[in-house]
Amino acid sequence: MIEIVGAIALAFPGLAALGALWLGFAMLCAAAMNLFVLHSSPMPAFSLGFLNALIIYARRDEIRALASRIRG
Repeated sequence: MIEIVGAIALAFPGLAALGALWLGFAMLCAAAMNLFVLHSSPMPAFSLGFLNALIIYARRDEIRALASRIRG
């Protein structure tokens, strides 16, 4: 469900940065789960997390604008 919500958010330009943040955190948790619980390679999760980081970097202005709107 977490990944579905993040993927839907990526489809909308105004929510893409938040969707990427959401999925990036999910991939960080998935990498930790693979490494510490399943004892398998975390590289697929790291790869997807890296792609999310590129989206976050490309849309960093949206994140700043959202943060300034929240602060008032």
